[in-house]
Amino acid sequence: MDRAQLLEKTVVYAHTVRIGDLLTVLGVQREVQDMRALPSQRKRLFFTDGGALTLRPDRPLTARRTVQATRQEPVEGFNT
Repeated sequence: MDRAQLLEKTVVYAHTVRIGDLLTVLGVQREVQDMRALPSQRKRLFFTDGGALTLRPDRPLTARRTVQATRQEPVEGFNT
């Protein structure tokens, strides 16, 4: 089985964002390098470009997230 990395488009909030996510902030893609929990369920996100953003729990952002993809070998007798 081959393993490859793919980018999956998703919507994230303060409680679902992950390090490594590529977030679209004001039309610019930025990669999350680090984050800190803040009061009121907010998160302070630090990006690889040196910028930072405080994300409120009710604010959705579009993200691209790296996921592992697996390629299965075709099963004999089935068309793939």
